[in-house]
Amino acid sequence: MPAVNELHASSWLTDWRPGSWGTLLVAVVTIGYVAPWIRARRRGRADVSWLAWFLTFGAGALAYTLCGPVEVWSTRLMWVFALQVALLVAVIPTGFALARPVDVIEGATGSTALRRVLGGHLGRALMYPFVSSILAMVSVIVVFFTPYGQAALDSTPMRIVLTVHLLVVGVTVVLPLLAGDLLPAWAGPGVRVLLACVDGLFDAIPGILVMTHHDLLMPHFPGSAASAATYRGDMSTSLDQKFAGGALLAVAESVGLPLLAAVFIEWMRADRASALRADAELDAQYGDGPGRTTPWWITAAPATSEGSADATLTASEGDADAASDRTSTPST
Repeated sequence: MPAVNELHASSWLTDWRPGSWGTLLVAVVTIGYVAPWIRARRRGRADVSWLAWFLTFGAGALAYTLCGPVEVWSTRLMWVFALQVALLVAVIPTGFALARPVDVIEGATGSTALRRVLGGHLGRALMYPFVSSILAMVSVIVVFFTPYGQAALDSTPMRIVLTVHLLVVGVTVVLPLLAGDLLPAWAGPGVRVLLACVDGLFDAIPGILVMTHHDLLMPHFPGSAASAATYRGDMSTSLDQKFAGGALLAVAESVGLPLLAAVFIEWMRADRASALRADAELDAQYGDGPGRTTPWWITAAPATSEGSADATLTASEGDADAASDRTSTPST
């Protein structure tokens, strides 16, 4: 049987830490999205599915990560801390991006100022293809291979800085993939699918590096102290570190498939919208209106030499038939 202080199945539901700084951050983020969503919804410019994505994989996942079991055990087990890092940089930003925050702000305010800011020089540079993916990869590596991660564990202000840092970097990766106008013109829907695939490969690198590293990356990790041995049970600190790399790798690859599916769905929607626009333009150019009887492809078909010859032959045959009728009619 596991010791009382060890992590067990019920801990993932019962171990919560309300009242921390994470609660305040979750409240700010939730109010910052829900309030403009309600206003945009009243104007008919927000979808219910956007709010569902935000409340489940956005704010809901953020609350579970910063106020729930993940936060409680992140200072006791290194692999849970790695899980928290992966959630902040990959899963939660995906939930935010699926909630269409830019469209919500535009629908609530009627202004495109936010989109213009994101489309500025700095935004374009940070969200340029592969640049944001490399920044996210390097950010996770820096957490474990420099004193940055240890400082975040030892200091609440640094922990807040790390949390905001990972969220922002994650959003710069996912948001352009789901909002194509934030990428260069050459990055069409097909290219965005390719970028999502390549991003999954970049995300796997930090987990592999942590998993295969032999020396302890965080020798002063709080859970490595002798007083915290009851939390680890029979697991050594080196095995805990290997599990940390496995947690990074598992989350990175598990979120890659849903992201790829979301980008592919956006691709199909873009193709459908493009086809509808093309049909509308052709209808306006060649059609006879809503009640037309002649299809536009017949109306717009150019006359060919064969078609002209057929028309001439038909006319000649008609004239000959008419003449024959006149000669065969008896005179009175």
